[in-house]
Amino acid sequence: MSRRNPDIARDAPGVLDYAAASAQSGDRRVHMLIGLAVLGILARFAIAACSWGTSDTLSFNRFAWSIEGKGILETYRADSEFNHPPIPGYWAWLALQPTRAHPYAFAFLFRVPIIMMDAASIWLLWRIWRRRDGPRRAAVVAALYAWCPVAILVSGYHGNTDAVYAFFCLLCVYLIEDLKRPLLGGLALAAAINIKLIPVLLILPLALTFRRWGDVLRFATGLALGALPFVPVLLLAGPSFSHNALAYKSRVDLWGVNFFILQVTGTVTDGAPLPAAVLFYRDLGRYLLLGLVAAWSVAARLGRRWDRYEIAGITLALFLILAPGFGVQYTIIVLPLMFATRVRLATIYGLCAGAFLFAAYMIFWDGGFPLSSLFNQMFPPVVGAVGLPAWGMLILFVVLTVVRGMRRRNTLPACV
Repeated sequence: MSRRNPDIARDAPGVLDYAAASAQSGDRRVHMLIGLAVLGILARFAIAACSWGTSDTLSFNRFAWSIEGKGILETYRADSEFNHPPIPGYWAWLALQPTRAHPYAFAFLFRVPIIMMDAASIWLLWRIWRRRDGPRRAAVVAALYAWCPVAILVSGYHGNTDAVYAFFCLLCVYLIEDLKRPLLGGLALAAAINIKLIPVLLILPLALTFRRWGDVLRFATGLALGALPFVPVLLLAGPSFSHNALAYKSRVDLWGVNFFILQVTGTVTDGAPLPAAVLFYRDLGRYLLLGLVAAWSVAARLGRRWDRYEIAGITLALFLILAPGFGVQYTIIVLPLMFATRVRLATIYGLCAGAFLFAAYMIFWDGGFPLSSLFNQMFPPVVGAVGLPAWGMLILFVVLTVVRGMRRRNTLPACV
């Protein structure tokens, strides 16, 4: 039996004590960051408790009363502004049940699931980054997202469902990329589409990342199962749903491409007709977007240099860059996927977009309490200018992510 080296024996306690102290210090930092993330979630609830939100909250309250009195099919037929899939309508109706006599209670209760899904994005980012770089890095990312201004404002104040499907888009990619579960990934993407139709853009780029037809079939099966809630509506109120949701064009506002078109053609005043160039882009912009998404999907497939987080993130960023119609709450759509790929850029984008949203909310604040912002016209050029840095960060995200991928070897991920 060999003897222990006396020097090692003498020094070992000190080394072990130092390692233990370092581990405890690291654990304390992780716990503090997680606590900070929890405070960010609580801040959302506090904002929701003292605010009505925006005119979107009024719309959902109106949808809820209409569903209560007429049913969801007649609501599609009678209210052309009801352009959502069925589930958000029923969600608003459920929020109405205990709050009939208290509109502000409805506004809070309606936003509770939105906040919880944004909290789920924080939790999922923690899991993603813990697998990659350990708990300390994961806790930093979680805390940064929890206190990201645009995430706080959209989930805690605005009163629309965009934070919910943003989470399901992230979940879809996580299930396919990290867990190799294409069926569950298809179900998660279908859940996103059941909240709003925008995530349909992810179907082609994600489907083309699979190398085996069996994985494509599993992914498509998940999507098909998730499409079942649409079947009764399509069968019984198909033309009305198609008119409201499928043919819906978001309002033109001073964001992105339309900002520059409106600056060249002259600022639009409330009630004035839209310039011909804006109408042209509103009609054809969606086809430009679909064409670029299709081209990006094929390029990502052939290049095999980007993972699915990057592929999905670029797809949703393209939507925001080229959007012919716009709602300020759309700015959160790409945020969870940005935090899953480029944390620093996502943090800067969140700050810029948060400043833009805050400016828009303050411009339309009615001056009362609980806080509310009623969007009844196009926001002024100064607010559009505040949004330009956020729009520019999206372009930078696309460019840097594409360039970073082109410098790699072919690494197309495969579901196994």
